[in-house]
Amino acid sequence: MEWVALAAVSVLVVLLIMERERSRRALREERGFFDAAPVAMVVLDGNGEIRVNARAASVLGEVGLGRDSRDLSTLLDADSASLARRIGREVLSDATRIQYADVAITARNGAVLNCDLVASPIEFEGRPAALVVCFSVEDREAARTALRQSEERFRRFFSDLPVPVYRTALDGKIVEANDALSELLGIDDPMSLRGANAADFYVNPGERRVDDRDIRTDASVEDRVIQLRTTSGRVVRVRDMNRVVVDDGVPMFEGVAVDVTQEHRFLEELERRAHQQETLAEVARIALRGTDTRHVMTEAVHRVAAVLAADCALIAQDGDERDPVASHVAYEIDSVRERDTIHDYIVKRLGEAPADTVEDLDPADEVNGVPIRGMRAMLAGPDEAYGVIAVAGRGFNPTKQDRDFLSAVAATLGIAVGRCRAQESMIELMRSKDEFIASVSHELRTPLTVVAGLALELEQRWQTFSDGELSEFITLIASESREMGDLIEDLLVAARADIGEVPVYPDLVDLRVCVDQVVASCSLADRARISVSGEGINGNVDPVRFRQIVRNLVTNAIRYGGTRIHVTVGDEHGRALVSVFDDGSGIAVGDRDRIFAAYGRAHDRQGVPGSVGLGLTVSRKLTELMDGSISYRYNRGSYFELQFPLARTPVRAD
Repeated sequence: MEWVALAAVSVLVVLLIMERERSRRALREERGFFDAAPVAMVVLDGNGEIRVNARAASVLGEVGLGRDSRDLSTLLDADSASLARRIGREVLSDATRIQYADVAITARNGAVLNCDLVASPIEFEGRPAALVVCFSVEDREAARTALRQSEERFRRFFSDLPVPVYRTALDGKIVEANDALSELLGIDDPMSLRGANAADFYVNPGERRVDDRDIRTDASVEDRVIQLRTTSGRVVRVRDMNRVVVDDGVPMFEGVAVDVTQEHRFLEELERRAHQQETLAEVARIALRGTDTRHVMTEAVHRVAAVLAADCALIAQDGDERDPVASHVAYEIDSVRERDTIHDYIVKRLGEAPADTVEDLDPADEVNGVPIRGMRAMLAGPDEAYGVIAVAGRGFNPTKQDRDFLSAVAATLGIAVGRCRAQESMIELMRSKDEFIASVSHELRTPLTVVAGLALELEQRWQTFSDGELSEFITLIASESREMGDLIEDLLVAARADIGEVPVYPDLVDLRVCVDQVVASCSLADRARISVSGEGINGNVDPVRFRQIVRNLVTNAIRYGGTRIHVTVGDEHGRALVSVFDDGSGIAVGDRDRIFAAYGRAHDRQGVPGSVGLGLTVSRKLTELMDGSISYRYNRGSYFELQFPLARTPVRAD
């Protein structure tokens, strides 16, 4: 047990030594702070002993007195020492009392010190004491000078900062503003900003609204982008970073306002370009997948108008401005009259746009004083223009990127229209091919059936037929054979025309004689419907090819024309003219442009076998090879008119 007691005593001794060492260290730190203080300090205890620091000793004219305790009478004259003891007693008598005094203290050497005293109770070196801090007039003036210099340096620093800095009251009144902020707002004198209300510069004053949530006392920074309007009316975007500070108990906002207008415009332009590229890709996808041209155009104009922020967008095809194939009008325009004005403006300017370029439309009409502007671009195909796309709007001001975007959309739609038309042509070609095969089969089978049937009858029972019957059979066989031959000749001409190998041999030919020969080859019933007029006209034509042309025109009139057919031979304007007329209903206006195309047919008369659709195509090709022309017109009947060089005209032989 003795060793346990010995250990306990040892631990206690160690703890006492550690506590004593901590006390000594704290005392050294306390004395060090007191002695090094830049202001004069005096400590008074209850016995009237004092301790002064180095600064107090210097002020009182006694150097090196900061280490020793001494009576006041060693430093001050009797009156000053009495005053100091009284202040000390009053402070020591009330531990919560702080004394302030403006006094003149006289030192033992006769020096008079005017100073401000501040006395407060403390515990110094473990004993109650009164701490008297003495501020001399010289120190006070020096402090004031230093403060003014510091404030002036801060003011210059604040004013010269390149970033706009401000302080505002909670009600928006501007308390401080530097030169950069006044320059941002277009104000020459920064001092004139003081007292102005910050809300007056907000584009949206509601953004300046202050509520309880804005009074942040945790020094947190609010970071937001706002729009300000300068004195010149220009709108700038500003990144406002502010916090709430409390100055003399009054909360206020202080912050910086960085001009991010150019950065915002750059980001907006990047977003705009990205949106345009995304829309262009979307239009391309629609165009690639779509088979309905009108649907593709409608989807395109909606997207183009949205991307370009245009009030109206239209697409017209094949020069028909009166009936746009697709249109978009912004329905956020309240007035129907305003929508009609913008729509009419763009329709009037839908005309053909320059190839491979985007053309701006001149401003003309106005809506509520705002001019309407626009631009247009051609939907160009490989060999032709398919139409025009145009956009317009109030105050519309397209950039180069906008023009490039519209040009790319127009090119995409041109490709889409060409692809759709190629598909339609392919479908039509496949249909025509099927009809062609069926028609050829029918056209060849009909005369071939007649020839084969009559030949079989003659082979098996020729001796049973009379001479008249035999003659009729032979005539029918010859007629049907000629029809087959004519059809095969048309097929050969069409095939050779594609590779440029159709031979023609122009000669001096009496066109009336050739016409009579064609009519004579028709059946008796058909000849009864046909009349011929005109004297003999000599033309430079290939007689075989000329008769082939006339035969096709007469056959076409017999099959699809009226009850009366009339062929006229004559001359007009120095050229030979042959006209084939029938009193039928004619060819529909929409079909007249395609009747000369291969496999094109404008008639589908019930009870009449379908033709191959090559007759008019072959006729035009042969006519052109003989330096002639063929045309169609309707005037109370159908007229197919041929024109060829007269005999005195030099002939081109191919």
